[in-house]
Amino acid sequence: YVVPAEGGEPKRLTWHPGADAVQGWTPDGKAVMFASTRATWGPPDSFVFERLGSGLLRVSATGTGTPQPVETKTSEAERGSLYPQFLPGGRTLLYALTTRETEVYDDARIVAHSLETGQRKVLFEGGHRAWYSPSGHIIYIHSGTLLAVPFDLERLAVTGPPLPVVDGVFESLANGNAHVGVAANGSLA
Repeated sequence: YVVPAEGGEPKRLTWHPGADAVQGWTPDGKAVMFASTRATWGPPDSFVFERLGSGLLRVSATGTGTPQPVETKTSEAERGSLYPQFLPGGRTLLYALTTRETEVYDDARIVAHSLETGQRKVLFEGGHRAWYSPSGHIIYIHSGTLLAVPFDLERLAVTGPPLPVVDGVFESLANGNAHVGVAANGSLA
């Protein structure tokens, strides 16, 4: 929300259940900068974000232009494409896919989606909040445990069983967010 300095009614800025946090104002005071767990920055200078009920959208990092659809639902049973992340090279997105049958985020499917062909591949079922680590793993959350599964980036294929990394990770039952992050160098926070 934003409220004028002189008072008045609050104006809501976001309507998504994802975690959005104000980072500050632009120097000219005309725009709010915020961080979101539902968007990812990728080449060539674009953001991909999930808009509830609209799938994934891509927009210029400058904020100009009309957001363009990245993926379309392949069935009415699909509900959301959550927490997208660009894989190295910027040609493929990694995200969690939920359906009407997904009762909890732990039941989501982790998907690799080619931005070049539009094809997507279900990598595995049973997790959410997935990140790629340069160690050659997909890091994800399931039932409060951070797991790492070996992953072949060239073939977009899981190559072994998941291994627990950290237990007791806080995860929101409301929106599937988890208080953890994976940096480009593989560091966990």
